[in-house]
Amino acid sequence: MSAFYSKEIFSRNRIVFGEEKQKKIENSYAIVIGLGGVGGFAAEFLVRCGIGSILLVDFDCFEMTNINRQNYSNIQRIGKKKIHILKKEFEMINPDLNIEVLDQFVKDDFSFLRNDNKIYVIDAIDAFRPKINLIKYCWNHQICFISCLGAGGRMNPDFLEYSDLFLTEGCPFASRLRKFLRREGVNKDVPVVYSKEKPSATVAPNTDENKREENYGRIRNVIGSLPFVPAVMGAYASFYIIRKIIEQEL
Repeated sequence: MSAFYSKEIFSRNRIVFGEEKQKKIENSYAIVIGLGGVGGFAAEFLVRCGIGSILLVDFDCFEMTNINRQNYSNIQRIGKKKIHILKKEFEMINPDLNIEVLDQFVKDDFSFLRNDNKIYVIDAIDAFRPKINLIKYCWNHQICFISCLGAGGRMNPDFLEYSDLFLTEGCPFASRLRKFLRREGVNKDVPVVYSKEKPSATVAPNTDENKREENYGRIRNVIGSLPFVPAVMGAYASFYIIRKIIEQEL
């Protein structure tokens, strides 16, 4: 990172973090998988904290129904790839950012993850089986990660908290994840951010949504969403990663 950009852009960060911790952040590599309402904000907060290198993984395009809660979505960007839009936005935040994108619907191929302890992963995947596969992969390879659970259907960010997946309460999605992960041999030490708030009822998908879901898994009912919980959950996830980075031994 050039001395000019590093000094000026992240000067307020340094007041809080200190020089040594800010350098740790600037020398670190993060991966955000899934750039919806949660993952998009999580990635942005990492960039604004000064993360030196980041990989964005997503396959999707912005849709009308994303505008109410997803950062950088607007009418002019409907139909455009999220990864390309966010890449341009993040480069304008920090011109020295080392940023890569991977246009991929992640299922079970995680070859893009280096198997070492120098990467930090945020799992913001919506699809159930791919989420299980990613958690299992990170867990087996001792990769530092945090998994974001359901933000849809919730209204109040006060119900968000960190937990081990196997200690969560009141989250139907977490309960289902636990059941399947135990079958895969994963039974502890899965860090998550989740909501204890009971989700609102879902509605049947329309014709366009049916067609889209057929390409990426089973057809599911539509979950309502608001801007509050996804954005704050993204903040929780990014702070978890930043905390892990600044606490690491040199």
